[in-house]
Amino acid sequence: YYSVSGGDGNVETVRVEYDDAVVDYEGVLDAAFAAAKPVLGSRQYAPVVFARDAAEAARASSWVARGGARDDGLERRQFGVETTDAFWVAEAYHQEYWQKW
Repeated sequence: YYSVSGGDGNVETVRVEYDDAVVDYEGVLDAAFAAAKPVLGSRQYAPVVFARDAAEAARASSWVARGGARDDGLERRQFGVETTDAFWVAEAYHQEYWQKW
């Protein structure tokens, strides 16, 4: 957290694991879109989908291209799509952070 907030070029994100038999990838994207609280113009808290491979990136890009907006004005087109296989687990005190609210 401290290196990210210090501007090391990395970003805070979450890794979502899901069961394709329960919800498909687009359903996960819909849920992320509904829950996102991005800070537009901030790389650290930007609305970005980090795809694991080119096929997943293509699906995410298609989802973004379909458009749509939330009541607060956030639009799908504001979400970036990047492909990466890099993911570093945050410090222990950041784990299950959503439960601490």
